[in-house]
Amino acid sequence: MSFEKSYYVYQYIQNKANLEGMYEYVPDINFMKYAQESNVYTLFSWDDAISTLIPKTDFVLISRKEELSLVPYDTIITIFENYLEKCEGDLYFIKRTPETIKLFNQIPQIDIDGYEIINADDFVDINLNEQTTN
Repeated sequence: MSFEKSYYVYQYIQNKANLEGMYEYVPDINFMKYAQESNVYTLFSWDDAISTLIPKTDFVLISRKEELSLVPYDTIITIFENYLEKCEGDLYFIKRTPETIKLFNQIPQIDIDGYEIINADDFVDINLNEQTTN
C-alpha cells in the first residue's frame, strides 16, 4: 500500500470522531487483500443504501439483505455522481432517497470470493519515512 493511501486512512481515522458529529453515518475504512496477490486494498461497507459519508477507498462493499458485492470506488462515484454532496478533501456524502435506493439496488453483484479482510494490527512493518507507491 502506498504511503499516500496509508496516510489518508490514518488522517480519516484521526478525524472520524469529528465527522460523526456532522454526518448521519461515518463508516470505518478496512483493509483487504486478494488471496492470489500481496497488494492491500482499502474498502468501506455501505449497507442498504443508508445515508453515509463516502471516504476514498479502493472498493466499496455493498450489502443488500444477505447479498454482498465488491464494487470499485470509482464505479460508485460514477453511478451516484448526481446525488453526491462534496465534503472536505476526498469525502462525499449521499442521502438515502428513493432515487439512490433504486440505483443502489441496481448495482450488479460482483463476487467477493478470494478476498479476505485484514486487521490493522497485522501491519507491523511500516516505515512512515519511506514513501513507496506500491
